Amino acid sequence: MRRNAFAGAGQRGGPSLLALWEMPELASNAVLLRRGHPGRGKTGKTIVRSVRLPEAVWKSFERQAKAKHLNLHQAMRAALLGWLRRAG
Repeated sequence: MRRNAFAGAGQRGGPSLLALWEMPELASNAVLLRRGHPGRGKTGKTIVRSVRLPEAVWKSFERQAKAKHLNLHQAMRAALLGWLRRAG
């Protein structure tokens, strides 16, 4: 079931209808990078891997992630998914 994109538009202090209309819609294959556990029944299979990088690279990665308000895991996933899209 899709959420109503215009929910809350008429409420006092809520977003304006124009602001909601201008919001870009997510692509169907977009991966949401957010904190917390997935909902019940929404888990996919994942494989745990370890990555060995120089300390300077980790520190740089942590700074970049913090600047974008992401945790390190979210930043790594975003970087890997972006690389996969560009590599085609």
